[in-house]
Amino acid sequence: MDNVTVNPGEKKTAFWYINLSGRLFFKITSKSGTNRLSASWIKGPFGSEENIGELTGSGKIDFKGILWGKLKVFNADSATVIQVSEDASVAHNFPPVNF
Repeated sequence: MDNVTVNPGEKKTAFWYINLSGRLFFKITSKSGTNRLSASWIKGPFGSEENIGELTGSGKIDFKGILWGKLKVFNADSATVIQVSEDASVAHNFPPVNF
């Protein structure tokens, strides 16, 4: 399980993947006790952003990989820790490249 601390005014990557699909599990704890963060997915290959909204307490998020992705978290109202772990598998089997 990975821990990321987010302070007010910061936007951080809490999880990133390359060519995976699955579920991301999270638990948020904050010094203020609100236990919430705003979140969005940044997805490759072009870096498009998908707003997830507010994450609170603990839960799970399904994700699919085209090539890569990042879960960005922000809008902390105090020092906030998000713990993440995943249950994932390879999303796409690309053909071998021969030169």
